Amino acid sequence: MTKNTAEKIKETLQEHEVIQYLEQNSDFFTQKIELFEKMTLPRKKGGQIASFGDFQNMKLTKKIAQMEERQKRIMATALQNIESTKQINQLTLDLLHSTTKESMMNHFRNVIENELNLDSAQVILKHDNPEGYQQACTRNFKDGQSVCLRTAQNENACLHSGGGDGCIKSEALILLTNKKQENFGILTLGSQDIERFHEGQGVELLEFLGGIISYKLQEFLADKG
Repeated sequence: MTKNTAEKIKETLQEHEVIQYLEQNSDFFTQKIELFEKMTLPRKKGGQIASFGDFQNMKLTKKIAQMEERQKRIMATALQNIESTKQINQLTLDLLHSTTKESMMNHFRNVIENELNLDSAQVILKHDNPEGYQQACTRNFKDGQSVCLRTAQNENACLHSGGGDGCIKSEALILLTNKKQENFGILTLGSQDIERFHEGQGVELLEFLGGIISYKLQEFLADKG
């Protein structure tokens, strides 16, 4: 094939047509082995020409590495949840035996800081702070969610200040609900670790903890009323 002929073919033949043809004739190169000598193939770091097999292996190796990294994250979260389960079970018993709202919240914050390694915990009650409560609901909860996990956009960002003026970089917000299934407050748990709360993390323990706090707060609020 002359140079002029090749240029004319290139002008009239579209790239997608070549791709479509090769997809429909997957054995084309096995029948035209000699074409490999004239093709530009993917290259390895050392500059050696790779085969298509090498290229496929490289892609598979990359996919496997990505899958292994994802599996590590899943296992880390699972182990973290197992440990948290034990701690929350004990915390539940302690909260249920609390006699006042103040003693309950003081014990809760102590456990949050010293055992669950979190940096802030607070309750926003609807009747105490209706504006703040409404803003938090509107900004964070969507489509019937009872738990919202949010993270700062980058390492230097800060959601708000926590205990000791520390920068809260990840946070769990849990809706508190009464017996009529009406929301009356929000429990917030914050951490200076940006990886502590994140999307995709299991929320069952947080929902359970929110249920316990809801139950005891209703009891104390009823006594106060």
